[in-house]
Amino acid sequence: MLAGLPDASGSWHFPSVLGSVPPLPVNGAYIGYQIVNLILGILAMWLAAKAVVPKETATFGNVLKAWVCNFALGIGIVVVGVVLLMFAMKMHDAMRSWLMLIGFGGMVLGLVLLIPMKVYSIEAPRAFGLLLLTFCIHFAILFIGLLAVVSFVGRDRVMAVVGQQQFMAMVQSRIAQVQHAQPGQP
Repeated sequence: MLAGLPDASGSWHFPSVLGSVPPLPVNGAYIGYQIVNLILGILAMWLAAKAVVPKETATFGNVLKAWVCNFALGIGIVVVGVVLLMFAMKMHDAMRSWLMLIGFGGMVLGLVLLIPMKVYSIEAPRAFGLLLLTFCIHFAILFIGLLAVVSFVGRDRVMAVVGQQQFMAMVQSRIAQVQHAQPGQP
């Protein structure tokens, strides 16, 4: 059985490790990274729009409009998704829960494609290409930036700023505690 999925009886199970791990620390470096990430996402969408969308609609204003709509959609997805997940957990019927969640996923996919279609007046394949190219450009910029920061500052200092070493140490100690308490399971 996979963690976080309903079993045959319709009950939902989540690993106990997740409940005891504190979130990553939110410090100035983390907030700065998120701001840079948002700006790079907008620039990646602008570059992708220049390549995929007709020139008269590939303006920076349309990119900002599409980004704001996507941002609002993301917040709406989280809110509606949490409500639907709570509703699905109360159903005690795995098949209906899965159908509801799959339908929600299809609706989200349709809305994600609809935003660039409406903003840029393009068809669905171009909208999909725009989103895929935006993701690839954004990932490439982030990866190159991460390599530059790590080579300039050093890996240990970057990990200390992000807090990943402390986080991973807490996760590993909690996993060891759970495995020690349940010796018969892997």
